[in-house]
Amino acid sequence: MASLALCLAMGGVALAGVRLPPALSWLEGLTCVVAGVAACIVLTRRLPVQNVVGGGLVLLGLVFMTCALSARTGVPLGELEYTSRLGPRVLGLVPVTAPFLWVALMLSGREAARLMLRSLRREVYYGYYLLLAASLLVFLAALVLEPFAVTPEAGGWWAWTRAPSVSWQGIPWGSLGMWFLGAAFMLTVATAYLVPKRPIPTTPTLHGGLIWLGLVLWFALGDLRRGLWLPAAVGIGTSLIVAFLVWRGYQISLAAVSRRADAEAEAG
Repeated sequence: MASLALCLAMGGVALAGVRLPPALSWLEGLTCVVAGVAACIVLTRRLPVQNVVGGGLVLLGLVFMTCALSARTGVPLGELEYTSRLGPRVLGLVPVTAPFLWVALMLSGREAARLMLRSLRREVYYGYYLLLAASLLVFLAALVLEPFAVTPEAGGWWAWTRAPSVSWQGIPWGSLGMWFLGAAFMLTVATAYLVPKRPIPTTPTLHGGLIWLGLVLWFALGDLRRGLWLPAAVGIGTSLIVAFLVWRGYQISLAAVSRRADAEAEAG
C-alpha cells in the first residue's frame, strides 16, 4: 500500500538522521494525508461509500476543532503552537494536514482492534471492547508520536508554549490522556457511520492494521535516531505485540470465512 510505503520511507529517512529541508517538508504532510485517505478507503470493503465519507468528515471536523481550540485557548490538549512544517495553517492555527494524521490513527486503530478482538465478536459487550481497544491504540500511538513531533531535530510539528509540571518526555500527561478520551468520544460520535446496517460478508484484510503499524514505526524510528529511547521502545514493543495480535485475528477470520464457504457448498 502507498500509505505503508510512505510511512516506512519516512521512518527510514528519520532513522538515517536526515531531516527534510523546508522545501521538501510537504512530504511529511502528504504522508499524513495519504494515511488518512487510505484508512478511509480500507473501510469501503465493508461499508457503503457514503458511510465512509460521512464518518471520515465527522472525525476530521472533530479533530480539527480539538486542535484549533487547543492552539487558541489551551483547552483541551494544553497550550501548544503548531508550526507550518506540515503545511499551511488553517485560520493561522492548525496545519491543514494534521487532522488527517489523527483520523488515520483512529480509523486504522479501530480496524486493527477489530482483528485483535476477532474471537470476542459474539460477546454482548463487544462494541465497548472495540471502542476501548481502538482508543488505547490511539493513546499508545500518541506516546510515540508526541515526542517525535515536538523535537525540532525530528518532526518539529508543534511545540508546547508552557512547560508541563508532570510530563512524558516533555509532553503533558493531560494531553495524552485527552487523546484517549477524545478518540473514544469521536469514534462514538462516528459509530453510526462505521457500523454497517446490513453486514456484508467480506474477505478479511490486514490493510487497516498495517497503516497503524506503519505510522507508529515512522515515529518510533525517528525517536530512536534522536535518542528518545523510551518512546522508541514503546513504539517498537507495541508494534510487535499489535502485529502478533492482528495476525492472529486475521487467521481466525480467514478460518471463519473458510468454514462459511464450506457450509454454503454443502448446503448447495
